[in-house]
Amino acid sequence: MIPGQDADGNPAHMSIFDAFYFMSYTATTIGFGELAAAFTIPQRMWVTAAIYSQVIGWAYSIGTLFSLLQDPSFQDAIATGRFRRRVRRLSEPFLIVAGYGQAGRRLCRELDALGRRMVVVDAQDARVEKLAADQLASDVPGIEGDVHNPALLGPAGLGSRHCEGVVTLTNDGDANLAVVMTVNLLRPGPVGVDDPSPGATLDVTLADAAAGAPDTTGAVGLVAGAELDTTNLSIAAHARLANPEIFLSVRQHHHSNAPLLAAFNPDAIFVPNDLVVMEALARIITPVYWSFVDHMLRPDDANTFVKDDDEPLRAGDILVVAARRAGLGILTTTLYYDSAVEYVATGHEVASTWAWRKLGLPTGAAPSARTPR
Repeated sequence: MIPGQDADGNPAHMSIFDAFYFMSYTATTIGFGELAAAFTIPQRMWVTAAIYSQVIGWAYSIGTLFSLLQDPSFQDAIATGRFRRRVRRLSEPFLIVAGYGQAGRRLCRELDALGRRMVVVDAQDARVEKLAADQLASDVPGIEGDVHNPALLGPAGLGSRHCEGVVTLTNDGDANLAVVMTVNLLRPGPVGVDDPSPGATLDVTLADAAAGAPDTTGAVGLVAGAELDTTNLSIAAHARLANPEIFLSVRQHHHSNAPLLAAFNPDAIFVPNDLVVMEALARIITPVYWSFVDHMLRPDDANTFVKDDDEPLRAGDILVVAARRAGLGILTTTLYYDSAVEYVATGHEVASTWAWRKLGLPTGAAPSARTPR
């Protein structure tokens, strides 16, 4: 564009490659300094203008890049994409847990201890960040978002064939209802477990704690469920004095008051979040048990849960066993050792191994099995 001069003062033009080479180490601020020929004043003026314009362009580009990396919307997009990839990589059954408050955190810890996988959704980013601090055994994908939005459950894996259920444990009743409705409409297959609140089956009288201790004459039980632990202890103590035989169930609001409740020694201590978590776990882990309970509460149910003693079991029958942990361990023995089955059925002890049976060696006690978790 602007000709230079050779040693004899004749006009000289740089080749396209030489011009590109010069601008490459100049625009990148390397400043190699190699010149094909000395520049004239017009050439130096053009190069000066090019340097300042390119430096300004570099500064603007770098500033824009850093601004983009720090933009909350960009970071949310990156986090959402990473969350989607983590959910898609889940190749085993998992649960979606909406709400990672006190109840949600405990539920996730219990499920993690049982080897179950889960995906967490919560409206507060600070709660989602606690997933890393909780040090769960499995990698739990988490995302911040409003569960009122039906589109949020899609990236969380609601449409995945590995999704086996959705649990909503937020402290917002409308949010819980929104999640349940979304699951029932978009994916009726998984089991949606709402914040459980079973209906009462006894005659219940509600009393206002602010009005003082209620009259417990003729009452078989008292549930002290006020917001303050001291109020609950006062009501329970008054009821025990008035009716020593009454069944007392006292609500514990703060864990710091656990020693006071232990010293008072009521018949039952309940923490609302713990009740929610335990019932949710029961419905997730042993769903057949709850259909059995429903049948016991409604005897006119068409299902038959108790069969005659002489009726044999058939393939596909489901056994509901209610026992202590030690009893379940003993029962498990009959599922894996035919010698234990023979002993239970006939009372005769037989060898537990093929070699002992062939050798005809004396038998010992029936083998024991490890107690299941």
